[in-house]
Amino acid sequence: MAKWLLMSRPSAVQGDGAHVHRERLPLFYMNDYSRLGLRVSSCEDARRVLAENRFGVVEDEEGSHVVLANAAEVQAAVAQLNSRGVACDVADLADQIYQG
Repeated sequence: MAKWLLMSRPSAVQGDGAHVHRERLPLFYMNDYSRLGLRVSSCEDARRVLAENRFGVVEDEEGSHVVLANAAEVQAAVAQLNSRGVACDVADLADQIYQG
């Protein structure tokens, strides 16, 4: 099982990574660090939809996560979010936060 970090897509209101606790990520980035996660249109809506569909949603010191056991569960979570109106894709979240 792995924790997949949830991160809001950039918006004029929130900016990049509004729900990611950046202090838990490396301070120095040289394109050799990546962090796969789910990039969503709304973290609040994503947490609600995932919890309603019995996906393990966790809030901890790093931010909001969903616990997924394998690739099939990742695909199911992405499909469930998209079908419920929460735009979601798998992304390297480090690229969304850092400028390189």
